[in-house]
Amino acid sequence: MSGMIKMVVLGGPTFKELCHLVEDINLSGKGAYEVIALLDDNEELHGTHISGIEVKGPLQMAHDFPGSTVFALAINNNKRRIQRMEILNNLELPYSRFPALIHPTAVIESSARISNGCQIFQFCSIANGVVIGEFSMLSPYSLCALDSHLDSGVLTGARVTVLGKAQLGACSFIGSGSLVVENVVVGSGAFVGAGSLLMQNLKPGHFTMGNPASQQVRNIHVPESIISLSNGFA
Repeated sequence: MSGMIKMVVLGGPTFKELCHLVEDINLSGKGAYEVIALLDDNEELHGTHISGIEVKGPLQMAHDFPGSTVFALAINNNKRRIQRMEILNNLELPYSRFPALIHPTAVIESSARISNGCQIFQFCSIANGVVIGEFSMLSPYSLCALDSHLDSGVLTGARVTVLGKAQLGACSFIGSGSLVVENVVVGSGAFVGAGSLLMQNLKPGHFTMGNPASQQVRNIHVPESIISLSNGFA
């Protein structure tokens, strides 16, 4: 379609949700993207179609598209929260080619900072002074309060609330319906179970859940390359 920005989607696990986000952005007049291809390293998918879009080949094919083509990441499930950032690092594509995708119903205050590759879904609210790092994803009805800070690759479930000056480390995951209170620091790669009230700092790579969440269990090893992403903002 003439005048539209060509977009290639990387990875297939959350492709359908991403397509709906792009469609809503286009309908609102706040974007003009045409999804032309899907790339995935699963060879069984190559040549098939998902939601009408052909899976052209592996992720490395991204380098075959012209510089005017933009990309979007559709690997947004919590089990791959570390791997998704490692995939991006291995591809070595400029982050500038990943536009932030913000649903037209989201409310973003003027001083909030949304980085490349972010995906903000329906009815999210982002307050003044909030910083959201590259490739973070907020599911519908999530709220980030004044001066809260999300490092690169943070994922949330739906209806998550992050209160003032809380900090979510790189590639951490906050489950649906959870509340992170003021000034709490969530370590890189940490996992907060659904419906939790987090009132204390959570160590990198650790899991917790509950109301309030108290016990912490080591969940995964977090590579130094991921921990270093949490130093991206002052």
